[in-house]
Amino acid sequence: MTTAPAAPAPAPLTLAERRALPFRIDLPADGALFAGRSGPDFDIYSVRREGRGLLMIYVGPTPDFPIYTGEERQRAGRRSIVVTEDGKTLALEHLFRLRDGVQIHIWVSAVTDEDRALADAIGHTIEPR
Repeated sequence: MTTAPAAPAPAPLTLAERRALPFRIDLPADGALFAGRSGPDFDIYSVRREGRGLLMIYVGPTPDFPIYTGEERQRAGRRSIVVTEDGKTLALEHLFRLRDGVQIHIWVSAVTDEDRALADAIGHTIEPR
């Protein structure tokens, strides 16, 4: 009995593909941005490091913001949900409203404390183009 070959792992977006997105993001050397599900009017991306998810990014007209409970803050065109975990302040999600009804919703998907801190830091680098 022959088994089908394993599907190739998804490839991260190239620098050229990232530059075409409606947002910019600073990634650590060992982090990567991957395209996820897409629909007729939305796209979803994930930031991963060493195979672990750190952040999710939704670009489209109807984000599910907020998904976390916390203090809502507004700053520099961004709405954020902020919480305190183990004495540290983390922004677990951000929302930008762009032109033409498009929005960018970013949320932390990391589980471990170290990954959550890194996801928070990366989330703060995301800016609309």
